[in-house]
Amino acid sequence: MGPPPGARVSPPEGEPTRLISAWEGAQRAIVVDAARSHPSRPGRIHRLRLPEELPSGPFHGTSSHGFALEHAVELAHVLGRLPGELVVYAVEAANTGPGTALSPAVAAAVHPLVARIERDLAARRGPDTGG
Repeated sequence: MGPPPGARVSPPEGEPTRLISAWEGAQRAIVVDAARSHPSRPGRIHRLRLPEELPSGPFHGTSSHGFALEHAVELAHVLGRLPGELVVYAVEAANTGPGTALSPAVAAAVHPLVARIERDLAARRGPDTGG
């Protein structure tokens, strides 16, 4: 299974205005990001619907980029550029510093995360009507 027809996959940019541009006009946008929390459980996956479920508490102000995702959501809301539905899958990471290697716990979360997103997309599409 892959992305549904008409889906667009955008690589991470790490800059709020580019992120907002990537989801502008979208019916549904899914963002996958690493997140820091205290205390951390690397590999734990969180699913949030934004802006209804803006992070607070241990996730407030955290992202693997140089900005907090909730700031991009707030800016997009003010500018009227939020997608119809915005879902964020945040994977807890032990270290979000520079580098490309995933920790073993985060690497182990990749396949379950992909499967979870695929199930979520399939549920949103509904049963196949054969057309």
